[in-house]
Amino acid sequence: MKQIIHKIVVLITLMYPALLIAQPVGNIQGVVTDGASGQALPYVSVIVLHSNPVIGTTTDSAGYFRLNNLPVGRYDIQSSFIGYQSAVYREILVTSGKEVFLGIFMRENIQELNEVIQTLNFAEKITY
Repeated sequence: MKQIIHKIVVLITLMYPALLIAQPVGNIQGVVTDGASGQALPYVSVIVLHSNPVIGTTTDSAGYFRLNNLPVGRYDIQSSFIGYQSAVYREILVTSGKEVFLGIFMRENIQELNEVIQTLNFAEKITY
C-alpha cells in the first residue's frame, strides 16, 4: 500500500509543473453574412487583430468560421472580403471552456469610378 501511495505522490509531483503551465483557452466561432441580403459570404478572411503571429482563418462555403484555442481574454476580430468594407468587432470576451458565437454582418463597398473616354485618332496615314 505504501508503494502505491508513493507512486501516486511521485506522479502528482511530476505532473504539477505541467498543470501550472496549462493555460485556459476558449473558442470563437461564427458566420459572416451580407448585411443587406443576409446571404452567407464564403471565403472571407477573419483574423484576430494585434496577434503575433497572426491568428486567422477563412469562412467555409456556408460562411462559417472557427478560431480555436485562444487564451482567455478580450480580442478584436476583423473580417475582410473583396467588394466589402472591413468589419471590426471589438472587445470580444473569450472565457475558459466556452465558445463565443459571433454573427458578422458586412456591407458592400460601393465605389463610383470616373468615366473612361477613349478617343481614336483617324488622322494617321495608313499605308498598304
